[in-house]
This record gives sequence, C-alpha cells and structure tokens, in this order.
Amino acid sequence: LIRREYSSSFYLDTDYEITICTGEQALHAPANMKIRGEKGTVTIPLTKTTSGAEPFQVNATDVFTSRTTDVGRLRCVTLEHSETNPEKVWHVKTVQVAKDKEIFK
Repeated sequence: LIRREYSSSFYLDTDYEITICTGEQALHAPANMKIRGEKGTVTIPLTKTTSGAEPFQVNATDVFTSRTTDVGRLRCVTLEHSETNPEKVWHVKTVQVAKDKEIFK
C-alpha cells in the first residue's frame, strides 16, 4: 500500500531507488519513507529489499525500489518506523533517494 498526497489531479509515475545504510543498531520493526517534493508527498513502505535480505540489519546497506507518483523536485525525506519500545534505537548512517537523474542525500 502506497499512500499518495498531492495537490493536483494529474501526475505521472516515476521510479524511486532508496538506499539506507544501517550502523551499529538494527531495526526490527516495519518502516516507511515519506518523500516530500514540490508537487506533493508519497509514503513508501520499506519492506522488501532488492536483494531479498531482511532490511535494517547491523552494518547493512539496503536498496528498495518503488514506482509511484512523481512528487517533482525532492525537498525532504522522513524515515518512520513502528517500534514502540523507547529503549530501542535504529542507527541510520546514510540515506539516499534517486529519482531519474536527481539524487537526494
């Protein structure tokens, strides 16, 4: 399920490639990424890596792909997860979103 929020009734779909490097603390809960652009916002579930590996393990690099609404020029990305234990920490080293020829780090 991909949630789309945008301000006009017609936008073309595009491919997003999301790369996340996890550091010393893994995440063992569902996560998603909210991508905000000049034309709106999409929320992409980060459930299946391109390699098929379990995502967000210690010192791992995970790549996710999704085809969804083009939000235009990227402005901001937000990682969200459903871990409810406040003592659990997810150490994210780097995040990159590629769309067409645009790369957002």
